[in-house]
Amino acid sequence: MTHVYFSNACAETNEYAARTIGKVIKRRANYSAGENRSMNVGMNYGEGDNRGTSTTWGGTLFGTTTANNGRSDNFGENRGRSNGTSINRGYSESTEYAIEPGDFARRFRTGGPANNFHVTGLWFRAGQTFRASGTNVLPVTFSQK
Repeated sequence: MTHVYFSNACAETNEYAARTIGKVIKRRANYSAGENRSMNVGMNYGEGDNRGTSTTWGGTLFGTTTANNGRSDNFGENRGRSNGTSINRGYSESTEYAIEPGDFARRFRTGGPANNFHVTGLWFRAGQTFRASGTNVLPVTFSQK
């Protein structure tokens, strides 16, 4: 029920070790940011006709006035500008090996003078957790001296 895995270059052994240790849910963060700018320039023009009649009376006075037909023109200019920024953050979850098979070939110290005579391994216990790691896998370092 106990295994110790060290660095090696055997893909089958590394795959076996990764499958034995198992998979976990891992979160991967994502981030995106954007900026936008726009500018509007325009003109407007309008025209209108005015016609009207008014009638007044009161006391002895009575009268009707008809306004002259009139025409009005109007115009204007408009300008607009907008700026915006958006930021999105999130994460995705996936089930992946707790220890990837390639980690056994890349991340473990292999001893000798280049590694100060230290070898890295993974101690695996089925059905029990290590207090130090909170999982059933514990990274360990062994001295070759």
